[in-house]
Amino acid sequence: VDAMHVFQRGVAESLVIGADVTVTVLAVEIDCVRIGITDPRQTPAYREEVLYLALETAEDEVDPATADTQYE
Repeated sequence: VDAMHVFQRGVAESLVIGADVTVTVLAVEIDCVRIGITDPRQTPAYREEVLYLALETAEDEVDPATADTQYE
């Protein structure tokens, strides 16, 4: 069973995951939190909704690595 870890961090504070992933809070706005993720280049990172979109439309050959750019 997966567990959700809940942390409280402020701007410029970080959370280290494993030995090589760091998540840093960059800004907090009214309706969103801006984060930065430092990780090895070979570690893929996708927004959840983009990954699910790619999985749902796999027959259309959507690549999650490129699908995310359409939302920027």
